[in-house]
Amino acid sequence: MIYLINIVGLGATDKYGLTLEAVEAVKNGNKNFIRTVFHEAVKYFEDEKIEFTSFDYLYEEKNSFEEVYTEIVEVLLNEAKDKDINYFVPGNPLIAESTVVKLMEKTQDYNIIMGMSFIEPVLRAVKRDPSKGLLLIDGDDFNPLDIDVKCDVIITQVYNNRIAVYLKLALSEIYGDEYKIYLITDAGLRDEYVCYVPIYELDRIENINHQSAIYIPKCNDIKNFRDIILKADENIADFKNKEDIEVDVDRLITDAIDVINRCIILNDEGLYYFYEILEQLDKKLTKNREFLKNSVEKTNNIGYNDNSLRYNNRAFVNSLKNFSGSSINRAASVIDSVVSIGFVWDDVNGVLEKVAEELNELKLALNSKNSREISEEVGDLIFTSVNLCRFLKEDPSQVLDSTTNKFIERFSVMSKLASEHNMDLKALKLNELEDLYNEAKEILKTKNNLL
Repeated sequence: MIYLINIVGLGATDKYGLTLEAVEAVKNGNKNFIRTVFHEAVKYFEDEKIEFTSFDYLYEEKNSFEEVYTEIVEVLLNEAKDKDINYFVPGNPLIAESTVVKLMEKTQDYNIIMGMSFIEPVLRAVKRDPSKGLLLIDGDDFNPLDIDVKCDVIITQVYNNRIAVYLKLALSEIYGDEYKIYLITDAGLRDEYVCYVPIYELDRIENINHQSAIYIPKCNDIKNFRDIILKADENIADFKNKEDIEVDVDRLITDAIDVINRCIILNDEGLYYFYEILEQLDKKLTKNREFLKNSVEKTNNIGYNDNSLRYNNRAFVNSLKNFSGSSINRAASVIDSVVSIGFVWDDVNGVLEKVAEELNELKLALNSKNSREISEEVGDLIFTSVNLCRFLKEDPSQVLDSTTNKFIERFSVMSKLASEHNMDLKALKLNELEDLYNEAKEILKTKNNLL
């Protein structure tokens, strides 16, 4: 049997912040337990000469917070086997108090006496209204994926410089170095400290202790996943005939997982951060929306109704499917057709960026060792290279033939060099072949310069 455990919030400030109900609990004659004496309201116990037992010693004895909290709960349950007891915690018992959560999971014989949480003094310090969205995050267990840039965010447990350094680096990736945030220490107390600084200065602030928190105002300029979904939905609503869309759900899920995995790899390797990827997605959707809008306006100007518009769209796609010839020539014909309706980069830098993007995706596919992905990415890289040729008004077949002939000519010179040195090309090691190849290049380069 477990007697009643009064779980009492000490509030977020000092003894003057104790509720009347909390004061009554302090004086009810039960044995008092306090999670930590490092709280201004504990002075009330000392002033009234009321005895209590603190659990601060466990923080020195145990290796982790989890061990500390587990031990506190075990002690409280044992003490409550033969009597009612009081357990006092900082702030509000139901906000960011792990021992209370664990205690409520172990027994139903408890009574919650609320106290003011640290949230109210923090809000007063930064003068913000949280009614439009407020996210509460533990800084000691911080994951950047928990951040929602469209909400105000409070990060607690910023109790030393190590955590401040880590948070500075993580938040800079999301909001940027110059984005301004609040650091609040001892919120609601007489020596309350509020500092409004750019993120890059966070770890330079000296006034950080166990009662420090970060407040991040929401940012509407940064794109999140909801923004992307809404913009994509607008594109579909305005420019697609939903009856024409066939959905293979299994393939859709597979592709979605593939995209997520690629994003994780890019993030983990430091190539792109998640919010940078979302920003690029937003730009692509905006560009696509403008292209579709211009296409529809152009079509409407020449008098197509909805049915004829769909017919002509299908006819155009069928024409792309009907191109034949070698793979290189077919790709060039498809590219020329879509360029004719305006699907083209503004300048060569856009094409070069796409080539670099495809090359990077091929590297990721090679790292994943997925043969299907590797094949797809090699194809994308070749197709984009053909696109570059057409943008530069070069014939990809002629360009490739020229390069192939140049390669053969170099091997012809290599063969002569090998014969002069009594070497068999097929018997040479890779480094020997490379030496001959480079020598052949120089010979041909000198010959061409003389012409």
